Amino acid sequence: MKYARELTALVLSPIVIYIIGWSHPYVFDATIALCAALALWEFLILGRRKGYSLPVALSLLLMLFIIAAFVLEPISVAGRGAAS
Repeated sequence: MKYARELTALVLSPIVIYIIGWSHPYVFDATIALCAALALWEFLILGRRKGYSLPVALSLLLMLFIIAAFVLEPISVAGRGAAS
């Protein structure tokens, strides 16, 4: 299909605008994590097709762990003045 990316953008743009503007912060974070995971997966698959040996599952898990660390940081109890 010649205009697959344009058609996808046309269909998904209103949903993304709603998520960015009016959804719950955790829905926004989950959407960003999903988009990042899909983009990383596509990037790693392109590398595999070029002949590189890449740990796809490990890379995705590490990326999701890093995202979770930033999302869950505000509710963390570490460093909240426990020694004060």
